[in-house]
Amino acid sequence: IRDIIHKEPKKAYFPYEEIEQEYDELKITEDDKDKLLLVRKSNAFPILNIIYSLGRRNGLSNMKLEKDKVYDVDHMHPKIAFENQSDMTYDTVVNLELLDSETNRSKNKQPLDKWLNGVEEATKNLIIDSHYIKDLPLGIEKFDEFVKGRKLLLKAVLDKL
Repeated sequence: IRDIIHKEPKKAYFPYEEIEQEYDELKITEDDKDKLLLVRKSNAFPILNIIYSLGRRNGLSNMKLEKDKVYDVDHMHPKIAFENQSDMTYDTVVNLELLDSETNRSKNKQPLDKWLNGVEEATKNLIIDSHYIKDLPLGIEKFDEFVKGRKLLLKAVLDKL
């Protein structure tokens, strides 16, 4: 796996599909899934890349990661909303998404619900379907409920490994 990752170290994406082609089975336990969802932002890019790739392939997401685009790891609910809290859940995979750099810049530090309410309805629906937040509360006041629901949705994707 390391050889595949280091073959082209300047890639803008994580080479999940190349790794999968090399190995017949990549099995992870429930414990592994829980640990993956607790990974902090600084190490989340490959995990999010796998989640989005698996989700698209299995019909769970319509997000296509384009190899010629640069993606940022973004806090769905902005970091600034959690400045005075000791709980670091906001900085883990369950509150992170991949956004192309241009979209991330336009979102800036807006609360998730306000950002989504400011985009066209079709775009809003596409974002909700792509980022595993369908039927979840989007306001910061229900963050705990959002985290529980998104964790279940992301685990369902990881079940496809």
